[in-house]
Amino acid sequence: MSNSRLPVINAFSVAGILIALFVSLLMLGTGAVRGFEFIFLGVAIMCFCLSYLHPQFKENDERARKIKERGMFYSFFIMLGVVIVLITIVLFQVIQVGVLQILGLLAGIMIAVMYVSFVILARVY
Repeated sequence: MSNSRLPVINAFSVAGILIALFVSLLMLGTGAVRGFEFIFLGVAIMCFCLSYLHPQFKENDERARKIKERGMFYSFFIMLGVVIVLITIVLFQVIQVGVLQILGLLAGIMIAVMYVSFVILARVY
């Protein structure tokens, strides 16, 4: 029997769990979202994605380079859409948010979108 379906616990997984716990305790402790929590959540998602991608990106072969190239390409257009949505939300004052919260949200989404697109493309290619 092969254990290839079992999840691999590596340094990226441990870092992702620790960062996610830190952010959740920070948000529960303060009771408010100040903006930088989104960046930490993006980094936690990045750690989980790198945990999955590390065996595939270990060898910097043509497949890994193609995944990185396409992932950056798709992430650019997704982020362009996110920026348009955020500008629309702020322009029409759908919700009242501060500039630091928007920048933190944008940075967290940018980190998460790029690495999630790497995972999706790694499954495709």
